[in-house]
Amino acid sequence: MAVVAVLVRLGMWAEPSHVAPVGGVFQAGEAVMEPFVTTLHEESPLACIMMPRFPPVVGSLLLALRSLGSSTTPQVFRQIEDTLSPFREVIQ
Repeated sequence: MAVVAVLVRLGMWAEPSHVAPVGGVFQAGEAVMEPFVTTLHEESPLACIMMPRFPPVVGSLLLALRSLGSSTTPQVFRQIEDTLSPFREVIQ
Protein backbone atom coordinates (compact mmCIF):
# COMPACT_ATOMS: atom_id res chain seq x y z
CA MET A 1 0.00 0.00 0.00
CA ALA A 2 1.44 3.38 -1.03
CA VAL A 3 0.66 5.14 2.24
CA VAL A 4 2.67 2.56 4.18
CA ALA A 5 5.57 2.94 1.75
CA VAL A 6 5.50 6.71 2.32
CA LEU A 7 5.39 6.29 6.11
CA VAL A 8 8.34 3.88 5.94
CA ARG A 9 10.31 6.19 3.63
CA LEU A 10 9.73 9.12 6.02
CA GLY A 11 10.64 6.98 9.02
CA MET A 12 7.16 7.49 10.48
CA TRP A 13 5.68 3.96 10.30
CA ALA A 14 6.51 3.19 13.95
CA GLU A 15 5.35 6.50 15.43
CA PRO A 16 2.00 8.25 15.74
CA SER A 17 1.10 9.88 12.44
CA HIS A 18 -1.99 11.26 10.74
CA VAL A 19 -3.18 9.84 7.43
CA ALA A 20 -5.92 11.58 5.44
CA PRO A 21 -7.59 9.53 2.71
CA VAL A 22 -7.97 11.75 -0.37
CA GLY A 23 -8.97 11.02 -3.93
CA GLY A 24 -11.98 9.78 -5.78
CA VAL A 25 -11.46 6.12 -4.88
CA PHE A 26 -12.47 6.87 -1.29
CA GLN A 27 -15.90 7.99 -2.53
CA ALA A 28 -16.67 4.25 -2.71
CA GLY A 29 -17.14 4.29 1.05
CA GLU A 30 -16.64 1.24 3.26
CA ALA A 31 -15.78 -1.02 0.31
CA VAL A 32 -12.47 0.85 0.11
CA MET A 33 -12.13 2.39 3.57
CA GLU A 34 -12.44 -0.82 5.59
CA PRO A 35 -9.57 -2.70 3.90
CA PHE A 36 -7.55 0.54 3.76
CA VAL A 37 -7.86 1.09 7.53
CA THR A 38 -7.26 -2.59 8.32
CA THR A 39 -4.11 -2.80 6.21
CA LEU A 40 -2.81 0.53 7.46
CA HIS A 41 -3.21 -0.49 11.10
CA GLU A 42 -1.57 -3.87 10.46
CA GLU A 43 1.47 -2.19 8.92
CA SER A 44 1.55 1.01 10.98
CA PRO A 45 -0.47 0.49 14.17
CA LEU A 46 0.11 4.01 15.48
CA ALA A 47 -1.24 5.71 12.36
CA CYS A 48 -4.44 7.66 12.87
CA ILE A 49 -6.97 8.12 10.06
CA MET A 50 -8.36 11.64 9.86
CA MET A 51 -10.65 13.14 7.30
CA PRO A 52 -9.10 16.08 5.43
CA ARG A 53 -10.21 19.53 6.55
CA PHE A 54 -10.16 20.86 2.99
CA PRO A 55 -10.49 19.43 -0.52
CA PRO A 56 -7.19 18.73 -2.35
CA VAL A 57 -7.38 21.97 -4.36
CA VAL A 58 -6.66 23.93 -1.17
CA GLY A 59 -3.23 22.29 -1.04
CA SER A 60 -2.42 24.02 -4.31
CA LEU A 61 -3.60 27.31 -2.88
CA LEU A 62 -1.43 26.87 0.22
CA LEU A 63 1.63 26.05 -1.90
CA ALA A 64 0.99 29.16 -4.01
CA LEU A 65 0.68 31.33 -0.90
CA ARG A 66 3.92 29.93 0.51
CA SER A 67 5.73 30.52 -2.79
CA LEU A 68 4.67 34.17 -2.54
CA GLY A 69 6.14 34.39 0.96
CA SER A 70 2.82 34.30 2.84
CA SER A 71 2.56 32.35 6.05
CA THR A 72 -0.33 30.00 6.71
CA THR A 73 -1.70 31.38 9.94
CA PRO A 74 -4.90 30.26 11.67
CA GLN A 75 -6.49 33.41 10.24
CA VAL A 76 -5.63 32.28 6.69
CA PHE A 77 -7.20 28.87 7.35
CA ARG A 78 -10.35 30.52 8.75
CA GLN A 79 -10.59 32.75 5.68
CA ILE A 80 -10.23 29.76 3.37
CA GLU A 81 -12.87 27.88 5.33
CA ASP A 82 -15.27 30.84 5.24
CA THR A 83 -14.70 31.34 1.52
CA LEU A 84 -15.18 27.67 0.68
CA SER A 85 -18.24 27.00 2.80
CA PRO A 86 -20.84 28.07 0.17
CA PHE A 87 -19.10 25.84 -2.41
CA ARG A 88 -18.45 22.70 -0.30
CA GLU A 89 -20.82 20.45 -2.21
CA VAL A 90 -19.49 21.57 -5.60
CA ILE A 91 -15.78 20.95 -4.90
CA GLN A 92 -15.96 17.81 -2.80
